[in-house]
Amino acid sequence: MTLSKLPPQSSAGGPPVAVNAAAPYAARLLRAAMLWDRCAVIENAASASDCNAVMEQLGPYSDDINGLAVGGIPMRSSVSWTMAAHTLVLQLCEAILGKQRLRMTERQLQERYGGVGIDRLLYQIH
Repeated sequence: MTLSKLPPQSSAGGPPVAVNAAAPYAARLLRAAMLWDRCAVIENAASASDCNAVMEQLGPYSDDINGLAVGGIPMRSSVSWTMAAHTLVLQLCEAILGKQRLRMTERQLQERYGGVGIDRLLYQIH
């Protein structure tokens, strides 16, 4: 089975930032990559045998795998559950989704993230 368009491209059009799961400050590096590039790769977060097992479990869905919804992989592969529950993935979800507000004014956004050099967050929920 071949997966096209992998790895994903960053917002700048280049390859995504790869962060080793065992690296010091890996969670911070991932948050920064998501803020700037909107994507990142966590290296060494899963074993090669687990990755192969996930691909085997997704085999019957190979015709639809390129358009697979994000939740589709855990629904179709029980082996992927440990990947989705990896400490870094959960920390990243908490950092991006857990800190969001339903409304954030431009002033509040500048007060919170003004020193970062951005004028809006890509993940703000409206």
